[in-house]
Amino acid sequence: TLPEATRILRRSPRHLPLFCMGVSGVLAVAGAAWGVILLVALPRGLGQFILPNLWRPTYPLILPLTISIVAGCVMSGAGCGLHALGAAKRSLRAMIVNSVIYVILGVAGAALGGVRASIVGIAIAAWLGAAYFWIELRAELRNSANIGLLPFGHGPRGGRHRRMTGLPGATGAPAGEAEEMVAEK
Repeated sequence: TLPEATRILRRSPRHLPLFCMGVSGVLAVAGAAWGVILLVALPRGLGQFILPNLWRPTYPLILPLTISIVAGCVMSGAGCGLHALGAAKRSLRAMIVNSVIYVILGVAGAALGGVRASIVGIAIAAWLGAAYFWIELRAELRNSANIGLLPFGHGPRGGRHRRMTGLPGATGAPAGEAEEMVAEK
């Protein structure tokens, strides 16, 4: 997905957030479908086949694990966008914040209520991490637009042709003078 995100960024930067949301959505649906399949298939014999004596005690963990996996899928679209934009600092920051939250809530859950509470803490941490990744992506998109890397946002727009056209946001000569300057060349 990263090469495609980079292509989209070059061709039509306005579509990068939509692409990232699409990646997150498709992966989240796939992760949720996998969790539903496990929830349905394990009691119908798959659990006995794969984990003969362990599937019954582990069955209650499938739902919180599925929720955690879906959050990871949602996070991956934003991570792909950050990588496509070359935002290594923001990506690293988001990963570190996510990891710290993950460890804190996972260990706190284990201390308070055992394995199930730990997995619930991890699921909450995964969703908080996904939200933080999207916040970082949005901030980087805004930053890229403000420094002129992307053609949207409220920042300065560079290029000599932009200045000469008299279009909104142009900083050069008015439209009439720009046409005269173009005609002279």
